[in-house]
Amino acid sequence: MLHDLGYTEFEKIVDTFTASEQSAFFGSAQQRLGIQQDKAVQYLATIGKMTKELFQIVRDIKLLEEREDMYKLASAEDDGAEKALKGVWIDFIDNGPQGIKASSVYGLASQIGFTVLPDLFFAAPANLKKEEVSGHVKSLDFNEKVKTALVRKLEQYVAWRDATAKEITSKKKFTIQYLRQHYDAIKLYTDWVKPYLRNVKRLGMDPEKQLSADIVGAFEGSVVEIEVLAKKPGNPHACVLMTFYYRTRAIMQTGQDYQRGPAHVGRMEMTLRGYVWTDEEIKNYRELKMAEDFEMLKSIDTSIEQAMDYLGDKLVEYLKAAGEKFGEEDRQEELARFLHKNKKTSTMEEARSKAKKILGGEKKSDQGSIASIFKGFADLGKELGGGFIPSKNAAKEAKKEEERIKEEKEKLVGGVISSIGLAYDIYKKAHRFFVP
Repeated sequence: MLHDLGYTEFEKIVDTFTASEQSAFFGSAQQRLGIQQDKAVQYLATIGKMTKELFQIVRDIKLLEEREDMYKLASAEDDGAEKALKGVWIDFIDNGPQGIKASSVYGLASQIGFTVLPDLFFAAPANLKKEEVSGHVKSLDFNEKVKTALVRKLEQYVAWRDATAKEITSKKKFTIQYLRQHYDAIKLYTDWVKPYLRNVKRLGMDPEKQLSADIVGAFEGSVVEIEVLAKKPGNPHACVLMTFYYRTRAIMQTGQDYQRGPAHVGRMEMTLRGYVWTDEEIKNYRELKMAEDFEMLKSIDTSIEQAMDYLGDKLVEYLKAAGEKFGEEDRQEELARFLHKNKKTSTMEEARSKAKKILGGEKKSDQGSIASIFKGFADLGKELGGGFIPSKNAAKEAKKEEERIKEEKEKLVGGVISSIGLAYDIYKKAHRFFVP
């Protein structure tokens, strides 16, 4: 009825229900609630496990980076890095997990005649090439048995070093890509769990109404409350706040498609209130009504955000290296889509370039950095239709706008009152109610 009177925008503010504990409606609702809760718990457990694994993946990448740095320094003939790599080779390759082997560098050093072998092994030049090993060993003034053992160990070490240098770089790239995949999977599971948490919230009974005198636990009874805000276009809006309070007896029935559902029979109280509200006032009222809703959703996002904060800039750096976008890049992409959608550019590439320029994404000299920031905002204001930079008469314009809203509100009050009366009068006539 209100839609025909020009109220084209409708927002549902409240939608709650409560049933007595012994009613069939309560049992049916609790079965559905249990299914939603089980799925939500499964997803939350997976999110928690994957968030924990995120720490290990970042730690593995850091270890790979440290090893990669050692290889780079060793290739630059850094003696310390070369000796560190030799130590890694002896600990994990030459000896192995079972301890010191008899054929290893340190194992041979315990035998008579090979005591000097570890010193000769670590004293070999940094970044020694495979073809240079034999020449280096021949130049040493030691017996042939020691030289034979040394050339064998150096050949094995150099082959391992050259092979693993490429392997470490490839493994690091793969692990970073896997980190992004893992991170995207966490976000995907978070998106999946949110509908279930909303359903759990909506299927849950209102505890305040369960204590109401309208609900008796031993009887078949239910209370449903719905609140809808109807508003006309503009700012301020002519608004009608409709509240429906149902106190009913829910009778479970089976339809032709064998689906069971409640048929509500009882009393309905309808309250219509008229307001003239601005966009800000409507937002404040909505937030007041929904202040405590979906706290669990916020806690999930917060926990992931805290994990990212703990891991620090390295996580963001790795994700960016894998192609993930954050912060400034997201804003640039969003502005580019806006510019292209509003036909400010002919192609998306041109839109991205313009967005980057507007938001100050291009590198400029430090001398002009402050000026470029303000120039960027001015350009953005021009692109979006002007008015981005506050004018000198901002206070005067704000006062003028306030007076305009006040005048508009006064004009709309009479229309809201007549709309409520007319809608209610026609509603009663349409349903053959008594009309005085």
